[in-house]
Amino acid sequence: DDPAFARILVDMIHRKGYRALAATDGVAGLQLAREHHPTGILLDVMLPALDGWAVIDQLKADDVTRTIPVHFISATEDATRGLERGAVGFLTKPVTRAAIETAFKRLLHFAEGHQRRLLIVDDEADARTAVRSMLSADGVLIDEVATAEEALQKTAHTRYDCIVLDL
Repeated sequence: DDPAFARILVDMIHRKGYRALAATDGVAGLQLAREHHPTGILLDVMLPALDGWAVIDQLKADDVTRTIPVHFISATEDATRGLERGAVGFLTKPVTRAAIETAFKRLLHFAEGHQRRLLIVDDEADARTAVRSMLSADGVLIDEVATAEEALQKTAHTRYDCIVLDL
């Protein structure tokens, strides 16, 4: 809902060679997301008509928009709440240009077409196989280990987007 900040973001996105759409409220943002299915969404929390919490809840509940990565940039300091709702990141204003660049990179990393890495940690081979078959998809590389020690060795050398861990 801050036109000056929105212009800065749109300009940064254009300079990277991407197109951008801007909405001044949550209702318009949801409509744009459904119509255009963007690569990613930068979302503020304090929006008129429909706040950012309601926007991300509706995005993640809709089969059409649930896979669009969302990164919050907001004056509120509630990163945990955003991440619990499925955001890929959360920045608290004021933000630096470098922090915004990092947010762009996160959105692009989680966008469709980018390879993701998953680690399954379970001492039972059958359980690992079941999890692998449930979560296997194009663009996802899956590693499996049987012990916590093996998992620590793997994570020391490989960055994972998700770890499925048996208790």
